[in-house]
Amino acid sequence: MGCLSCAAQPLAVIFLDIDGVLVRGWETDGKWLKLVEIFGEKKYYTSLEWSIATAYFLNPGAAQCLDLLIANIEKTHQVAIVLSSAWRENGTLEEIQNQMFTMWPFSLKILDKTVHNDARYTHAQEAKEKHGIVLRSRADQIDYWLREHPNLSVDAFVILDDWDDDLSSRFPDHFVHVKDGILSPSDVSSALSKIFLSLK
Repeated sequence: MGCLSCAAQPLAVIFLDIDGVLVRGWETDGKWLKLVEIFGEKKYYTSLEWSIATAYFLNPGAAQCLDLLIANIEKTHQVAIVLSSAWRENGTLEEIQNQMFTMWPFSLKILDKTVHNDARYTHAQEAKEKHGIVLRSRADQIDYWLREHPNLSVDAFVILDDWDDDLSSRFPDHFVHVKDGILSPSDVSSALSKIFLSLK
């Protein structure tokens, strides 16, 4: 994505969940066959391999909604995606960027991921001492990411998630609660209004 900190356009970040936003559980029923097709028959598949196979079954309509959101934000901002989903724990950042979602256009926008859940322990002291954050919730993890990247000068951000893990109380002006199990055009409208209203 180039040098975000020196980009001509201001930066807008999308904190992206996957399950319940871009895919419903029942839509991934064919992932086993896809897993064997891609990686061959094995006794054991890594978490990354499972995620790569499952990513083929993201809901096309939801992915299109995400593309629409990105396209609209890009009229005024450079866009970066930070993966806040549990999927972030199934690969390194490089694997997520270059393998996990490569069949989808939004993969080109993935910049980073929030800390793993185990960071509640490994980074807990640092987060508490530096920022007064305990890292108990997804809201904590997003807050921590924002505070740890002041060099990016994030101008606006929106959080897409079906799970309100302290998000509505901590980020009421940035959180889009995806309630229908999949990202919809109305969610896109809500996200755009939150991004651009926050700039006024």
